[in-house]
Amino acid sequence: LTGMFSSLPVSLFQSHKLKEIRFANNKLSGSLPLYFFALPNLEYLHLSENTFSGSLPDSLGDATLLKQFTARFNDLVGAVPTSIEKLVNL
Repeated sequence: LTGMFSSLPVSLFQSHKLKEIRFANNKLSGSLPLYFFALPNLEYLHLSENTFSGSLPDSLGDATLLKQFTARFNDLVGAVPTSIEKLVNL
């Protein structure tokens, strides 16, 4: 999806079969939603070129099947959480 504005409905992420999220180049803002990292089968998460702010959450390490994660060109700050060590497929 491109050209979206503002925030995402939580109901969009209730499917436990969801493997890929591509929300790059939108105008999504705020903190990174924690439910991204709670999806048990998520393998690809592309969030670049938005205006997400804050830091990467420690729950990033909960997405243990993640193979690709991009979040460049956002307003994220701080260190990468140590939980990233759990992402052996990344």
